[in-house]
Amino acid sequence: MKTDLNSIKAELKRLADVDTLKKELNKLATDIKNFDLSQSLTPQAKARVQKLEKRFKVLKATLQELQTKADAAFEKFATLVGRSKKTSQTAKAARSSAKKAPRKPKAAGSKKAAGSTKKAASKRKASAQA
Repeated sequence: MKTDLNSIKAELKRLADVDTLKKELNKLATDIKNFDLSQSLTPQAKARVQKLEKRFKVLKATLQELQTKADAAFEKFATLVGRSKKTSQTAKAARSSAKKAPRKPKAAGSKKAAGSTKKAASKRKASAQA
């Protein structure tokens, strides 16, 4: 059990040292940069990777096309909403201003006169022409 504790202590000390960690991290980074996946693959695996890369390119192009179409549809929808919002606001403002405007009082016999003005005018024309 003591050896385990001693090895754990040593590992913790090593991990606590920032310079050691930086060195190990840099070593791993260079190893990863130098690693060539195609050298370690079998010919069958290489062919599968190439097929996957082609499918990925097609998928990426399709997604870009769909994104462009979606963006255009969204812009169209946004402009329509903006227009309808403006027109509804102007209509609402017109209605509210019409409600606020004072109304003129009607004349005493205006109901009868308002409905018969066209008839009276047409009768006058007919009698004038005769």
